[in-house]
Amino acid sequence: MATTTADFNALPAVFDFGLIAGDGLPFPVQLKYNGTAVNLTGCTLRLGGTGPGGVALTSRVITPTSASTGSFDAGLLPSETAAWVGGRAQYQVECVWPSGDTLFPAGQEKTLLEVRLSVRTEFV
Repeated sequence: MATTTADFNALPAVFDFGLIAGDGLPFPVQLKYNGTAVNLTGCTLRLGGTGPGGVALTSRVITPTSASTGSFDAGLLPSETAAWVGGRAQYQVECVWPSGDTLFPAGQEKTLLEVRLSVRTEFV
């Protein structure tokens, strides 16, 4: 999958995908502010949400693929969707900037992405 740009001026960026339960979802993202990559060095990225039927998606930390260029994979692992049944799911990616950051000197927590999924259990 090609890298998707998330515009800092329009957060949270919202995406809709279809997914077969048990499959992974690669989702490379680059965060930009006015066309310039946002440096995520020192930031903590977290992914969490709910699967079909309201089953909690275990929250986990995402390690940026390149913090200095604002790049990270906001996708799901096959193990995270293996027990899902058909229905709707959604998850968010949040970023916590530490105090002393150039962008947010006082620190900040912001939702970067909201991903909505239509989940099915088999090929159609």
